[in-house]
Amino acid sequence: MGRIEARILDRAFQFEWGSLAGQAGGAVLAREADTVVLVTACAANEEREGIDFFPLTVDYRERLSAVGRFPGGYRKREGAASIHEILTSRLIDRSIRPLFPDRFRAETQVLATVLACDPDGDPATLGILGAAAALELSDIPFDGPVAAVRVGRGPEGAPIAYPRRGEAVAGALDLVATVGRQGLVMVEGGAAELAEEEILEALAFAERQAAPLLEAIGRLRGEGRPKRPVPEERTDPEMAAAVREACGDAVAEAARTPAKEIRRDRLAAARERMRERLAARFEGRERERDALFEALVAESFRERILSTATRADGRGPADVRAIRCEISWLPRVHGSALFTRGETQAAAVCTLGTGADEQEVEGLAGKIREAFQLYYRFPPYSVGEVRPLRAPGRREIGHGALALRALEPILPERERFPYTIKLESEITSSNGSSSMATVCGGCLALMDAGVPILRPVAGIACAAETKADLNAIPGMPMSPPCVMYVAAFASSAGTRFSLAFVFLPSC
Repeated sequence: MGRIEARILDRAFQFEWGSLAGQAGGAVLAREADTVVLVTACAANEEREGIDFFPLTVDYRERLSAVGRFPGGYRKREGAASIHEILTSRLIDRSIRPLFPDRFRAETQVLATVLACDPDGDPATLGILGAAAALELSDIPFDGPVAAVRVGRGPEGAPIAYPRRGEAVAGALDLVATVGRQGLVMVEGGAAELAEEEILEALAFAERQAAPLLEAIGRLRGEGRPKRPVPEERTDPEMAAAVREACGDAVAEAARTPAKEIRRDRLAAARERMRERLAARFEGRERERDALFEALVAESFRERILSTATRADGRGPADVRAIRCEISWLPRVHGSALFTRGETQAAAVCTLGTGADEQEVEGLAGKIREAFQLYYRFPPYSVGEVRPLRAPGRREIGHGALALRALEPILPERERFPYTIKLESEITSSNGSSSMATVCGGCLALMDAGVPILRPVAGIACAAETKADLNAIPGMPMSPPCVMYVAAFASSAGTRFSLAFVFLPSC
């Protein structure tokens, strides 16, 4: 049994281990005041063969017993995860996923359970801290530590770490930043029209505040189990050379082809020729051979982008695909819009209702009623695939929440517009950044329905692949690579952030 503690201003964070979940790979009881979260981390002993991704599952669950309540309704046993729990699970996932070794392929599961919660507690960020601590104690390879800080803004406009109820200016800023040893790992949040300088100030503030938590969690590395070895990357130089010789020129030609369908066909033809030429020579090693082909494709596209400063379709780094907007394209509905950007298309529909149409949501803070609802759908035909329709997945819920954060700050006050608003975004075609297409299409549908929004809002996705690229942005140190989603809108004062930004580093 052991315990360590770290303090940020008047908040004391404690991490206990050895008293619960003794058979888990790593288990931590994370505590701040009267908020207690149990976080465990386990990984299978054997790695999964034949996969090219890291099979990580993160689940965050809240128990209403944590605040001394029964669930409402007929059933008193808590069941499926709520929207808030799914979004928090994604928050924890994005905070830790980038820091696992590239070649680690063992099934890994992180579970965070809220056992107690006080009104000023922040179990979501405590779950991130507990996950980092549990992974440090476990034998799972992990390039931690990481620490999470929630940032708000006080009445004077200065950033506040872990704001208590009533302490932060409502709606001005709600930001969660996860910080690693080399800088920012993940940022998610929303803001009510903050300038870029204010956002950067909040990020720098979060990095400073995370320092004592990083130091404390980092000490756990020596208290737990020895880390298991990571399989070495084994590339057969002879096979790599053979793959390059068989299809290198064809792949390079495909990388120079702007038209997506033609490019796809040329890559498929190059792959088939490579397989035919090397079938007998490397019989029984097809999986390794195909992996080397995919690596060659990635190398060719990267080389083209770096050498010509143009993307695969011929656009420059700052060029946006052709945009087409259409409103009132559906009869009978209250508001409709069709937003198309390149091959990404969002069909948005706005429906207005009364107070009886509000969505009731139950959580640790009690029951709330949501007068603004946004539902994002990503059907299989949008990418030309066939798969059965199921309940919304985590990705759909997360992308919908991202768009909702962008649009909510521009809605009129309830006193001025006392209607329940439902936005539905059907992604009818996708080639990237469909969540930001939802922001644009949703804004158009709101206006078409006659909602007196404060001003238009638009969304855009950006990417940076190297730390040098990121460091070229003032005040933006971050561990590469990443994708950055930013929803912003233009006002008379210039571009200001309405929805904040989510950094999604990948292995």
